[in-house]
Amino acid sequence: MKKQKIIFVIIFICTLLFMNISIFAELSDDVYTDNKSHISFNIPIGWTEKPIDGNKTTDLMLKNDKDSTVLISYLSTDVWNMYTEDERQNFIDSGYSRSDIDNTIFPIDEYISEFEDSNTTVQTYNGHEFYVVTFQYTQELYGNSVSMPITQLITVYNGYMHIFQFMGNSEAELYPDFIELVNNIDFGTVQPDAHPANPLPTPQYTNESNSNGNNIMLNILIGLIVTIAIYSLPITIFRYCIYKKPLSPQIAKKVTIIYAIISSIIMILVKLLIFKDSGHLTAIWLWSFVNYKTLTSGYKKPVPYFMEDEEDGS
Repeated sequence: MKKQKIIFVIIFICTLLFMNISIFAELSDDVYTDNKSHISFNIPIGWTEKPIDGNKTTDLMLKNDKDSTVLISYLSTDVWNMYTEDERQNFIDSGYSRSDIDNTIFPIDEYISEFEDSNTTVQTYNGHEFYVVTFQYTQELYGNSVSMPITQLITVYNGYMHIFQFMGNSEAELYPDFIELVNNIDFGTVQPDAHPANPLPTPQYTNESNSNGNNIMLNILIGLIVTIAIYSLPITIFRYCIYKKPLSPQIAKKVTIIYAIISSIIMILVKLLIFKDSGHLTAIWLWSFVNYKTLTSGYKKPVPYFMEDEEDGS
């Protein structure tokens, strides 16, 4: 049982963290334009837009072509419209405008208080100041605590809050792609006005990006549960609940190969029908190894009858 837990942890880490090495990030010709704030940026080469199926807390989600568990997401929020119409008119009458809404009004302390073990720094990318927020997202799964590092780059410009999220930290091999995306953002030609003497009041802020991060982690956890249910659970049930004894290595190999083919077909169908994505089947090789070990667990090679006679002293 202890070996199975170790194998499960190894499989989980490999599934989430196995990434294609990217030393120098490149940009594709695909340009994303936010229809709310009208900022635009190039999508890095090797990344594809992932359908969000009406997810109102994410404007764009990108998956890596070689490791679909690594995601980049983007969300913009109209902070100016968080104020009431009367408040906005009072600000205009006092010399304020939408372009005065920038990082100075963003309650970063209130925002990061929602996360445990969070860390915040300020970095400048392409001439714009970003809050860099890193934190650990933790979830209980099958009695084990699963933790995932998350990095968010946040900036408020021209009355819009822009949140870019990467599933990992600065040490991840695909992190340069994330930074390259942020470095090529085109914010347009709007220039902030000079700030009046009295600062703007902070609007009532609702943490939409919390649910954004939670939804992404929920999608990953659901994907992991589906993977276990299809790739390994039937083999485990067969071994311990139906057959209740180990198979010989020869028979276990045949069963493992046949089930790998069947489960791969099922996984493709499930991804197409539910996740709208055929995805990659790299994990089947890892789970086939687990299945083989499960089927042969406890197997002892039969002792030839003549050796039994010798052991009996006859």
